Amino acid sequence: MNYEFDLAINYCIFNNFKQKSAYIVNSLFAQGRINEYMKFRSYGIITPLDERNKHINVEEIDKFNRIKTNCIIYDLTYNKWNPGKFDRCFIYFSNVARDTNWYGYVLYNTETGDLKHKYCIKYEDDALYQYIYNSIISLADDVKWNHYNLEFDSLKNKDTKNYRTIAHYNEYKQYYLDFIKKPFS
Repeated sequence: MNYEFDLAINYCIFNNFKQKSAYIVNSLFAQGRINEYMKFRSYGIITPLDERNKHINVEEIDKFNRIKTNCIIYDLTYNKWNPGKFDRCFIYFSNVARDTNWYGYVLYNTETGDLKHKYCIKYEDDALYQYIYNSIISLADDVKWNHYNLEFDSLKNKDTKNYRTIAHYNEYKQYYLDFIKKPFS
């Protein structure tokens, strides 16, 4: 399966994973608490489609290939924290200079094309794990951010039709009171 999308920044570098480091990342995600949120799908090949490396193509491959594998692909599960917002996670590795290595990942929705791109994460497996875990857990906060974004935009633009009212706040508050009672799956 192939995926095409635009990244958040230009000139990303996609280096090949070493087999040992790819297995370490896979075992870290398989043994930790995050395995309830994401499951290993396959390895992949990221190919830039333009000169700025912003528009990319990700192709799934059957098994690890030392020459081509520069991406690890995970399926994100539908649960309390991720109610279908994203369904794939692509992890890549970049080696910019001799001692400048970092991870990056993309949370992607295959149906809508929405994505969240995080980059320049320290080249430490546990830091990558924590960033992805926090990203998945914070997906439920979108209702809060949307509420305050609409409020700020209407105040900034002096748009009296879209001012947030007490009823809007009560809906937002009720969502979080109900969210706490939701089962995990």
